[in-house]
Amino acid sequence: MIATRSLDTEVQFLKGVGPRNAAILHKLGLHTVRDILFHLPRRYDDRRNIPPIKELRPGQTATVRGRVVELTGRATQRRGMVILKATVKDSSGYLNLVWFNQPWIKRKLEAYRGEILAFGKVVEKDWLLEMHSPEFETLDEDDDPESFARIVPVYPLSEGVPQGLVRKAAASALDGYLRLVEDPLPETLLRSQRLKAIQWALRQIHQPASDEARAEARKRLIFDEFFFMQVALAMR
Repeated sequence: MIATRSLDTEVQFLKGVGPRNAAILHKLGLHTVRDILFHLPRRYDDRRNIPPIKELRPGQTATVRGRVVELTGRATQRRGMVILKATVKDSSGYLNLVWFNQPWIKRKLEAYRGEILAFGKVVEKDWLLEMHSPEFETLDEDDDPESFARIVPVYPLSEGVPQGLVRKAAASALDGYLRLVEDPLPETLLRSQRLKAIQWALRQIHQPASDEARAEARKRLIFDEFFFMQVALAMR
């Protein structure tokens, strides 16, 4: 247990991380809470819209909610690849979710009887709609689908680092350490440039409440980058 919290606290002490996951985060150069807070998303997936399956169209990226009614797995002749197909049903229709060489998904879905949320790009194959390698989460009766159906950050990664781990670490850093971030810009400059406070900007860049909030947060962080670049050049 750490005695004093600071932005230099090692990532292993973030809630839900621990030494094993910290070693994985080190592959991205993420060693401290500060590193996590300033490891910014490269894009976002907007999962707030959950249309009925019958309204999906090929090429669309969307979130669907339904119940798995059939689960099949088969091996191909190509290097022994195993294809898992889960047929999901809602009140309007059916959609196939397809994964490749991920046996743990089959084990998880075989033992599950509730609804799931899945997010991915819709494709058409043999006149049927599918999502290939979608992200998904199971929904228990007490779960809130809003925790999945939101604007989700997508972080820069390297091989072997799961997106979910970086999201978990970022959320933990925000909840436990964001208040320790001091704003490097004076209030007068923030007012004159109509910029948000740094703590607000970091919260909204990782967990945007809206597209507008995300844009405001990005504006603030880009301003900082160019401002301190100019300061460094001036000092030289």
